[in-house]
Amino acid sequence: MSELRLSPWSLFLFSLPSIFSSLLEPLASIVDTALVGNLNTKWLASLAIGVAILNTFTWMFNFLVHVSTQNVADSRNQTSPELLTKRIKVSLASSIIVAALCTLFLFFSRHLLYDLMDAQKNLIPVIESYYLPRVFFHFLSVMLITLVSILRGLEKLKLCLVIVGVTTLINVLLSYFFLYHLGWGLEGAAWGTIFSQALGVLACAYFLFSDKRVLSIFAVKVELNLVKDFSSSSRDIFIRSFLLSLCFFSGTKIASRIGVSELGAYQILIQVWLFSSFLLDGLAITANVLMAKYYFSDMKEKAVQVVYSLSLLSLLIGVFFTLIYGFFPSFVISIFSSDPKVLLICEALWPWIVWSQVISAFAFLLDGLIFGVSKFFFLRKHMIIGVLLFFVPLAFSALRLEHLHFLLAAFVMLNIYRMASGVYLLRKESLT
Repeated sequence: MSELRLSPWSLFLFSLPSIFSSLLEPLASIVDTALVGNLNTKWLASLAIGVAILNTFTWMFNFLVHVSTQNVADSRNQTSPELLTKRIKVSLASSIIVAALCTLFLFFSRHLLYDLMDAQKNLIPVIESYYLPRVFFHFLSVMLITLVSILRGLEKLKLCLVIVGVTTLINVLLSYFFLYHLGWGLEGAAWGTIFSQALGVLACAYFLFSDKRVLSIFAVKVELNLVKDFSSSSRDIFIRSFLLSLCFFSGTKIASRIGVSELGAYQILIQVWLFSSFLLDGLAITANVLMAKYYFSDMKEKAVQVVYSLSLLSLLIGVFFTLIYGFFPSFVISIFSSDPKVLLICEALWPWIVWSQVISAFAFLLDGLIFGVSKFFFLRKHMIIGVLLFFVPLAFSALRLEHLHFLLAAFVMLNIYRMASGVYLLRKESLT
């Protein structure tokens, strides 16, 4: 690790396992969207609502991802070997508590959540066929993202790639089999995800506890100050993630109110738009790990090199997706649906997806860099400002005028502000 070259190409090779791993993670939702969308538009709209609720309560608690990775990566450079074990114990205990509370809330409040999403009455039975199985096993989603994050903090990036890749492939195959061969309907897509996540949790737990340092997790006693530090960072990330999740939740709610075809189109557009951002998460993981190493070890020159090299890679990835989406719009959209009305809506809104790719690439990378230097309060503050200044007015316009153009503009403008505020912080910290 200490001999890692910090050129763009070297960091790209170093990031490849995380890039492919992050790219595979959202593939399950994209595959579900494509498989379901080509069968039934009503199912697609129901899937959009179920996925939006579940993702909201996964992303909302993604402090388990970022704080766990940052804490584990940072503690590897400390002199106390017990610190690593203690921080892993805090992360795992937090994930168990979060998983239990989320499951209870998602089950007992589901009808309230359906109402908040403006779900049409005739869709609720279909939504529940997907939603209920996923809720009962929601703890698998929470545990999986935490375990993968801990392994990434330990720099087991190739292992994470293998685990995520295998579980994603199993998800795709099972969902296809349950939907197209057994005819289980939307419930089949849910069980495909559940089985694959269960295998992922078992695999991650096996490799994590194969590390002799982690085996002492049951014996070590965690000091209160470590819990407070984790809680403080988690609070800031929770608020930031809560607001971001609320934006996506609101987007689905607004699209649902406009119409079933609009909701189906929105589900396709948001999956395509987010696909590149999940790929960028691979670079963000590298940014988090390396910035935690160099920034807190007073190796600022190397930290600056990381910023410049990863920024160049983000630009190239953003341009790549701009070209793909710009030159092959019909091909990409047709993967997800054959409904003429849905296709027409997607084509009308496609320019927003194309030209915002570079902006989104930088926005997500900058988050990773800021996570690495532990400026969690900064992220919370500027997410609040961005949501109030840009997302809320434009989303409200989309609701009043019943037009998805304003909704996509809300997400793009929020990312522009996130990018601008991130650049400001890096300049302030003399990292550019």
